[in-house]
Amino acid sequence: MSDRFDSVWDALVDDPVRVENLKLRSVLLIAINEELVDRGLKQKETAALLYVTQPRVSALKQGMVNEFRLDTLVDIAHRLGFMCRWKSQPDWFLSLSLSLCCPYLSKRL
Repeated sequence: MSDRFDSVWDALVDDPVRVENLKLRSVLLIAINEELVDRGLKQKETAALLYVTQPRVSALKQGMVNEFRLDTLVDIAHRLGFMCRWKSQPDWFLSLSLSLCCPYLSKRL
């Protein structure tokens, strides 16, 4: 008999706190990558925009969630013009609401 899990993180990680952190980071990483694809920037341009190195951009694009802390992904999302809002849910979990406030807010002229 196979177990059912709400997410891949629930299947891979036993610590519920760590699971929630990984879920939030995954949501941010996906949103960041979708925005970067939409902008069509080269890695060097992306690195300058996000104030990170090109290897970090590569890690972002490869979806390496374990390479980024939650606060780092929030910073990157803000540089892309996202507004990140946290809401407390029942059972003391947080949910993340993302909206792109000002597209290209961080784009240098």
